Order: sequence, then structure tokens, then C-alpha cells
Amino acid sequence: MAYIHSCRVIIGDFRLDNVVYDDQMRIKLLDFSECTLMPLEWDFVGSDDAGFSILTDIAHFGAVMFQIISGKDCAFDIYQEWTQVGDPTVWPSRETLPRTGGIWLGDIIDKCWSKGFMSASELAQALGKET
Repeated sequence: MAYIHSCRVIIGDFRLDNVVYDDQMRIKLLDFSECTLMPLEWDFVGSDDAGFSILTDIAHFGAVMFQIISGKDCAFDIYQEWTQVGDPTVWPSRETLPRTGGIWLGDIIDKCWSKGFMSASELAQALGKET
């Protein structure tokens, strides 16, 4: 994800069914149809026209980690309060997301959901310390 962001791409649709692994257990991402190529002058802060950003990609990654580790569904939905197209996106409150206490990497997942990582590189460093 850090590499994708370094190319000024916001994934936007990072979810479990867009993640596969190859015969050497390397993770691969699929389906970039919802991604946004940001302008060259973009400073890696802020969102695209749909409300997606590096931070929402990280939060969606946290939801995918939660699903893989716990086996339970999880939806991180910035459109949860939409009543019509064009309404502003809203960062989900922590209460709308599952509890992570007692699960492996729960603290890291919480940081993904609470804007505790400002980049995918920071997230990768934290994950590297856990393995």
C-alpha cells in the first residue's frame, strides 16, 4: 500500500475480496477500478472527490485485518450517513466499529481506524515490529 500511495494513487476500494495471495504467500491487490490518481502537486494530505484518502485506505486495511484475524465482518464506511449523493463523507465513530480487545494486532487495527497512522509506511513499520 505504501508503494501505491507513493505513486499518488488512492485505492478507495480496499476490501477483503480485493486481496489475494500467490503460491509464495505474497499479498496481491486486485480491482483498482475505484482508485484515484492524484495530481503531481498533491502533498499526500486530503481526499479525492469521493472523500477517499490515504487515511481511509489505512482504515479499510484495518477492517480487512480485522476480518482476516477475527473471521467476523467489518465495514468501515465513510458514506454511512449519506441520505443523497453529494452529502459529505463522515469518518465513522469508534462505536460503529467492532471491538478489537483480545485479538491479535487489535491495537494496530484501532490505530488504523482512529487516524493513528499518517502513512502506510508508518503502518508497515508498526506491523514489522509485531512479526
